Formats: sequence, structure tokens, C-alpha cells
Amino acid sequence: MNGKKIISILLFVISFAMIGSGVYLMSSNKYMFETSLGKVLSYVNKVNETDNTFIEGLDSSDKYKITTNNDLVYMDNKLNLSGDLYFDSTNQYYVDLDAKVNGETDKTIGLVGLLEDKKVFFKIKDVMKEFYYTNIEENLPNADVIEEVNYEEIFKLSSKDVKVLTDHLKNSISKNISNNDITKVKTTLNLSDQNASLDKLSLKLTDKMLTSIVKDYLKALSNDTKAIQVLQKVDKTITKNDIKTAMDSIGDSTSNDELLTLSFYCKGFGNVTRIELSTGSNEVDSIAMPSVLLAIDTYTNKNKYNTTAITLEAMGEGIKFEKAYTAKDKANLNIEVKTSEGNLVVTGTLLKNNSTIDLTLTPTFDGQSLGNVTFKITTVNKNKEYKLEIGASIEGLSEGSITLNSTNNIYLNEEIPDVDVSNAKNIDELSEEELNQLRELLQIPSSEKDSDYIEE
Repeated sequence: MNGKKIISILLFVISFAMIGSGVYLMSSNKYMFETSLGKVLSYVNKVNETDNTFIEGLDSSDKYKITTNNDLVYMDNKLNLSGDLYFDSTNQYYVDLDAKVNGETDKTIGLVGLLEDKKVFFKIKDVMKEFYYTNIEENLPNADVIEEVNYEEIFKLSSKDVKVLTDHLKNSISKNISNNDITKVKTTLNLSDQNASLDKLSLKLTDKMLTSIVKDYLKALSNDTKAIQVLQKVDKTITKNDIKTAMDSIGDSTSNDELLTLSFYCKGFGNVTRIELSTGSNEVDSIAMPSVLLAIDTYTNKNKYNTTAITLEAMGEGIKFEKAYTAKDKANLNIEVKTSEGNLVVTGTLLKNNSTIDLTLTPTFDGQSLGNVTFKITTVNKNKEYKLEIGASIEGLSEGSITLNSTNNIYLNEEIPDVDVSNAKNIDELSEEELNQLRELLQIPSSEKDSDYIEE
């Protein structure tokens, strides 16, 4: 365990909580700032908790089986892919799939595969009499690098656990920010097609300020046994010495270069409509910093339901995601992606209750329809079986349209079948007879020579 992981985890928590701190920040008065910050951190403590029964159900298992059936049509070509997939928390996978091309009269290609101990074992049905394998260990990234920080575990922390961390954060922020650091101006935002007059409070975060906040935060955590225990729920290898090492690795800063501006748009006491984080076009250590803006809007729309919008812009391009509830269990979605190549807009609806999530999306590119996509997730038997249905019709292609219908049953706590691969051969040992059968099965055109297909 090293200090880099500690810093990664804590900067994630700091960023998450500081963005949320705008929900109650209302005045440049330090007392009101501290009181408001305490309220918002109390709100942030609850963000991790979810009542989504589908997600909770999937998290209750570490072994899964998916029975899948997929029909894909492209121009005059039809493909059906069906079978079973198994996987577990040890990164072991097993598949038994059949692919039928252009209907039942054509040949079926069947595959049985197993990923185990960084080796892929596979057998093509009706072609190979036994399993072959290839060693992929040298092609896999270092697992320690991939799992440097397990952010999924952060979101599984209880509100009580998060409060332990955010209480220290509140004190560290308060200690390093003064009244003079906060500015307040009147401004107007267009929300749900209505102009709203708001107070904009801004805090310019300098290199020196952020360095001091992080160092004070790490020091407080290293002296709190409960805080260390919470961090160990994210990574059990974290120790008090790791936190001290991380703190010591951060040098002192005297730079007043402005790294970020954190702004809150407020209406009334404790009612924040927009949280905004931006870099602006500035220079840090003689390096030009591009203008980046992250904005989070949350307000009650004209239908008296909640609307949330997230906007990210950088160097003239960006993405905006908006979810506006029109009823208790129904929301309209709008996604806008602006690029130098054109503008993609995706509109849709989301229906959700305790047993079903139903999502419909309709994309367009520069005004031209691209078709539609539907997703439906159903709880068949909580903590045991779920169903995922996907339908798609992709239009606007020069060669023709694509349609997809996919049905997937997800079973929890299903063991991977026992497969005997003790006599598996290296892929280099494929016989000439098996290679010829593969060529025939894949219908390699007669104009292609064997040497053009496989020459090893």
C-alpha cells in the first residue's frame, strides 16, 4: 500500500463533498459558511445510499449466469446468437454459445470457452474433439494498476461511514478558507424555460489553499481510528502509516495560482440551484490551462418535480445530461453532445418502480434520425433472477438499417460448470484437418487460398 492510493481516495472524497457543499452555502460570513457546510455534508453523507432494488440485488451475489438470445438483422443478413455465460468475482468466465447465420437452414457455429488462471481454453463444436488454449498472461495489464482505487467500494459506504470522513473535511476547509475568499454577486439563470434571479457565491481555490486543506485533512484522518477503519472498507491494506506517508509526500506550497473556481447559485436560504466548478483560461507554473466547466443544476421544474442537469464543457466541446421528472416514477431525458464533427442529441423517457426499469432513447445527429433504442430491466425474483431486454433500430447508414432484439435472463449464485481442460493442447497444435473444417464452417470463399487465411 502506498501514499498515492491514499491521496487518490481522499481527493475523490474531497472533490465529491466540495461540489456538494454548495447546497447550503449562502453567505460570505464565516459562521454561516461553517453552518451551511455542515448541513451540506450531512446531505452528502446520504448520497451513497440507494433504494434501487435491481442494483442492490445484483450486488448480493458474486457468481452469475446469463442466458442470452440475440437476433441481429443487417440488410439481408440475419444472425442469431444464443447460449449461456457464467462469471464470478475471481475473474473466471465460461461461455457456451451458438451462432446461426441467415436462418436455421445454414450452418451453426458453436463455441465453448473458459477463462481461468490467465489462460483461454476454447473448443469449436463439431470441429475440435478437445480443448485448446492460449496463454494471455503476458497481454494482461497489471492487476494492481487496474485496481489502484476501487471507487465502487466508496459508493457502498454507509452515511455513517461517510460522515466520519466529511466531518474532518469540514474542519479542514473551515481552517483554510476566510471570509475574504468568497465573493457574492446577483445573476440570472434560465431554468425550465423560466428566468430565475439568484445569488452567485464564488470561491477561488489556489494551489496553496488546496495543499493546506489536503494536508490538514490527512493529518486529522491519521489521528482518528474510526476514519482509518472506514478507509479500510475501501481498501483493507490501508494503515495509519500510509496516511502519514501520503501527507509527508505533499510539499508545502506558497503559490497563489488559481486552480479552480467553485461557485454556487442560490435562491433563498439553503436553496442552491447550481453548483459550478471551472478552471477558466489561466496559467499555472507558466503552463496554459484550458477552460473547463462542470455545472450541476438541481431544482424543482414547473411540474413541481425535480430536475437534474449536468454539463461538462472544454475547449468548445462538451456534453450535457438532463433528467426531468414529470411524475413520481417517470422522467424525461435529454443528452446533448457537441463536437467539432457535429451535434448528437439523444432524447428519451425513463420509467421506474420497485420491479422494473424501462428506458427508451431516440438519437439524432445534426437533426437526422438515427433510430431508437429501448432497455427494460425486470426483477423476476429479487436476489435470484433478473431480466434484461434490449431493442434497437439503427437508421441513417448508407448500407441500410440495423435491428437488434436481445433477451437476457440473469441468475444469481450460479456456479461455473466443471470443465475438464487437463488435456487441453496449445493452439499451435491445431491439426490440418481441424483447420480445414474451420475454413469450411466459416465459408471462406474459394477464391481465397488457404495460405491467405492461416499461414502459421
